[in-house]
Amino acid sequence: MTATDAATLFILAILDGAFAGFRSSAGRTGLINHRRSDHQAARRGVVLALSFTLLRRGIAILGAALAMTLANNLVVAIMAGLSAVAVLAVEPLAGRLWYARNQPGPAG
Repeated sequence: MTATDAATLFILAILDGAFAGFRSSAGRTGLINHRRSDHQAARRGVVLALSFTLLRRGIAILGAALAMTLANNLVVAIMAGLSAVAVLAVEPLAGRLWYARNQPGPAG
């Protein structure tokens, strides 16, 4: 692993942490007044979302394609492709499962 690879992974980890922090803040209950922290998280999230979220899928696909192209080993290339598929598939699948289970029942 080169220094560039390590720096890239470090930056991706920081971004992932920032997005996770915003998602956890945005999901807080409305029964407790977190208005100030929610507004701050929303401002951060808007900036980060506009900058990076729209590019996330493309970056994951581009990174996997680059890794698959440059890999000298077939197993490494396959794992890079599977990793990208896992990253892109887990969040939508988890969202569907969460919202299917937590939908409000019929009134009455």
